[in-house]
Amino acid sequence: MQSTEAARALHAFSARWHEQAAVVVRRAAERGEVPAGTDAVAAARAGVFREPAPAGVTEPGAPPAR
Repeated sequence: MQSTEAARALHAFSARWHEQAAVVVRRAAERGEVPAGTDAVAAARAGVFREPAPAGVTEPGAPPAR
């Protein structure tokens, strides 16, 4: 059985967490460690859920894209 309330709560939690994690990516862009204009939320999701990274962003553990 699925709970609509639980699903909404999980979605809200995930959205907040991704936005908070995106701050790290934005700071990396400011330092030139990822390309300017990188979708910070998508990059954060890629790091957590192993989704494809945005264009120009290397895989975790790889040297920064320059």
